[in-house]
Amino acid sequence: MLLRDMNITPRRLEVLKIMSGGTTDAECGEILYIASATVRNHIAQLLTITGFKSRKKMLAWARSSGISKLDVAVYENWLRTSTNGLPPSNS
Repeated sequence: MLLRDMNITPRRLEVLKIMSGGTTDAECGEILYIASATVRNHIAQLLTITGFKSRKKMLAWARSSGISKLDVAVYENWLRTSTNGLPPSNS
């Protein structure tokens, strides 16, 4: 499963990254200055996007795949400058 093929927004990636560290919905909301209900909405959307049936399995995948260590700003910049979901070429 490739991150670039999932069309995950930078904000949802932030939620996934923070939640994979073991925080609660409320703690994640405080960190991002959003309501815990908004965090739950992002998690529900992430479950749909990634195809996982459980939050626990999705968060374990995020930890094992390195998403928990991903720099969201770099990802956001890559999304802005990429074409068709591929990294920009050097030509």
